Amino acid sequence: MRNARWVVLAVALLTVAAAVALAERALSPPKYKFEIVRTPSGIELECQHGCYWKSLVGNCDDEFPNCTYVIDDRGIRVFPDTEGPKSSEPGSSRE
Repeated sequence: MRNARWVVLAVALLTVAAAVALAERALSPPKYKFEIVRTPSGIELECQHGCYWKSLVGNCDDEFPNCTYVIDDRGIRVFPDTEGPKSSEPGSSRE
């Protein structure tokens, strides 16, 4: 009976410790944070903390006006959309 109490106490302490660890992890700030502003030709970013950069600009070019941006703590990469705009309307074509 005495050993069962120790087991119950140990399980309860482990449960509390796990709950505290999960709560701390959920409340921890992100590793990096930045603000994104849409511009006529792309996006502008300003890092608030955790980046190796202060500000970035990503622009699509005239040939590929739709593009994809991949952003991380080290910078930005711009990938053109070589297929052009997609439409779900039947019979539509690219201009």
